[in-house]
Amino acid sequence: MIREEKSEHGLDYLEKALEVDKHQLILEICSGLEESDLDHVKDHPRLQSIVEAYRQEKQEEDSLEAAGTLLLSASRYGEAEQAFSEVLKINPENETSLYKMACIMAIKARHGGSAEKDEVLRLLGELIRKNDGWKENVRADSFFSALVSDERFDQLIKAKEANFISSTILK
Repeated sequence: MIREEKSEHGLDYLEKALEVDKHQLILEICSGLEESDLDHVKDHPRLQSIVEAYRQEKQEEDSLEAAGTLLLSASRYGEAEQAFSEVLKINPENETSLYKMACIMAIKARHGGSAEKDEVLRLLGELIRKNDGWKENVRADSFFSALVSDERFDQLIKAKEANFISSTILK
């Protein structure tokens, strides 16, 4: 009985949190679970709706990311940018889409001005702040070759601490 009351209280809390920030809650609950774990909610209709929402969001995110990648490969940069922008609205933590968005902005920066270049550096800073394992990809990728001469790019690649990236380079 006590366990059921706690379970009901927990579900009420989850539903209220879901109303506030649906995506973040769904990700936090479901992203650490295996697909087989998600299948165990069949007996809990309220949890089942949360899991189903997660699966739908994940499927949409994956579809948009795949479409963006194809569009980028086809040099359809405007459409690819829209696709990756949508992915990042669904999941701001999607590092691959963030990287590909930076690639698109780097192409725009070649033909644009300093605002586009600033945006590339902002995106790369955000990416490296999330996972500095991207530094080698960024350094080696020809998309970013035009940025090599920019002091901020060099600082970004050499930066050791996330605080340095956000306080120095991104401002």
